Amino acid sequence: MQLNSTMNTKKWIAIFIFCFSFVLQTFAQFPNPVTLATGQGLVGALDPLWTVSPWYTSNPPNPMGLTYTPALINNNCAPGAWVNPASLPPPTNNGKWITGNDASCSENTNSGYRYFRLTLNLPSTCNGNSIAGMGNYSLNLTGYVDNTISDVFVNGTSTGISGGNFAAGGQLNINLTGPWEAGVNYVDIMVYNFPSDGANPYGLLMVADGGASASLDSDGDGVTDLNDACVCEVGTLTSGCLATLTGNLTICQGQSTTLTVTTNGTILWSTGETTPSITVSPTQNTTYTVTSTNPNGSTNILTANVTVNPTYAPVVNQLICQGETYSFYGMNYSQSGTYVHNGQTLAGCDSIVTLNLVVAPIYSQTIPIDLCSGGVYQYSDTALTTAGNYVFEFQSIAGCDSIVTIALNILPAYQVNQVISACDSYFWNITNQNYTQSGVYQFLFTTEGGCDSLFILNLSVYPTPSAPVLTGNFPKCPGDAFLFSAESSTFGINWTGPSNYSSNQFSNSIPLYTPQTGIYSAILTANGCSSPSSSIIAAIEFNNPLDFAEFPNVLTPNADGVNDVLNLPEYAKSCAKFDLSIYNRWGVVVYTGDETSQPFDGTANGTKLTSGVYFYKLLFEDKEKSGFIHLFD
Repeated sequence: MQLNSTMNTKKWIAIFIFCFSFVLQTFAQFPNPVTLATGQGLVGALDPLWTVSPWYTSNPPNPMGLTYTPALINNNCAPGAWVNPASLPPPTNNGKWITGNDASCSENTNSGYRYFRLTLNLPSTCNGNSIAGMGNYSLNLTGYVDNTISDVFVNGTSTGISGGNFAAGGQLNINLTGPWEAGVNYVDIMVYNFPSDGANPYGLLMVADGGASASLDSDGDGVTDLNDACVCEVGTLTSGCLATLTGNLTICQGQSTTLTVTTNGTILWSTGETTPSITVSPTQNTTYTVTSTNPNGSTNILTANVTVNPTYAPVVNQLICQGETYSFYGMNYSQSGTYVHNGQTLAGCDSIVTLNLVVAPIYSQTIPIDLCSGGVYQYSDTALTTAGNYVFEFQSIAGCDSIVTIALNILPAYQVNQVISACDSYFWNITNQNYTQSGVYQFLFTTEGGCDSLFILNLSVYPTPSAPVLTGNFPKCPGDAFLFSAESSTFGINWTGPSNYSSNQFSNSIPLYTPQTGIYSAILTANGCSSPSSSIIAAIEFNNPLDFAEFPNVLTPNADGVNDVLNLPEYAKSCAKFDLSIYNRWGVVVYTGDETSQPFDGTANGTKLTSGVYFYKLLFEDKEKSGFIHLFD
């Protein structure tokens, strides 16, 4: 074939358009041939049914065992030369051209071969005949190819069929009669392509064979194979398939069901009716048949086995005694009456159960009895000595218990023992008396129930200790030891003080700071008796900060006891650290000291200083203070 100018840039593509039909003689599920056309999809997509082998430059090996990949839908690679699939009569115009998926419509410059494969999954029989027998199942194919078909194989066996081309009227009609295998079968078309004038496309187109299929009725049901969806079964539907019978095949007693047949033929039910639907109300399991007949005389006979499940309405008569309950389908009843339960059987049918319940009375009497502890109460032949309800049963005519209950209450004869420890004296509210001596005291009385009772008091009376005598020192500076104590005693002692202080020692010592200053109290304890509290005050003598609003500026060291020395800790009432330097008018240091030094007494190295004005410098708490001191004789 000579390429037109628009095809010179295209690789060769072997596209084989194949029109085919099935003559299915036995199997109701063989596919309609129209559904097996090549290229059923979009151009450029992979074919859902057809696959291709690799390309061979010489005669290829047997197709079985080769590797196949999906074919490519390419449509017409040679417009005007190849037959147009859309120009074929419906329904055979549903296909497109296909090629190998390794090349589009490009030129081919080398001769070669390629297999195109159709995979069929076939049942084992058709109309009772094995498809392994020659002619029991035939496959009719019509195809178009560029350039030609070299051979056709069925499951690897050559049929010797060859020929055909790509032009309208150049199709190759192929009839394959088997033998076939139950299950997977392979139809392999070997296409040969050779370049013409240096370049040539290739391709394949396959559609249903409208000629053979339109004139053939393989199953004899009056529907040609081209339009028969079930070409291997005698059907009375328009599609050529078996008629269908629908309806509810399981009903409950007293119900009806409608059976409907879908068919294109005449109808005759086993009831004599000829309508598509019948409504039946069987009272027992019943089989219904319907015969559908085509105009050509072929028939379908369908069967419906209708199962009738029973309904139930039992009645339950039940007698119970008063106070009892009767459980009826999850409900508990204790009153006479008629109760109905609407349920369903496992088959879904009504089950109505009626309960007639009668509640017979019982007779009951309770006799309360009070008995003192240790006594005996005799009822009938039973001696009762402990508290409780004692039931004596009898039966009524209806079989229900008549009950006498002895409610025996044991009244206590009390003997109450009290063990009491008291300080100095104890007031006993039982006798309304005050006791100051240890001993055992008793009180006998009769309870409201008339039972004798006894109270016993074991009393221990202890004296209350006197308040402790406390002593303590007065620490001068923060952190100095605070020594405090109480006079020694055989009693126990409990101290309390600031900052949650507590102690049980008679003599105590703690470093005293501001948080620990305050009142410390102590009490003496013996046999659970506590003395009055005594207190002592803990205070720091020199507890002020060293911060002078006015510094003493006059010193008269004349031994009269007034202003004889410059004692800063005494003056400020402080134990804070400091450094003091005193200078004469010429700047000479005449005194240096701190909080631990001897105070300035108007002398320097044991020599009395002359009267006059002296300069001082004081360093304390990261501060500095300076000024003048007047020294007088």
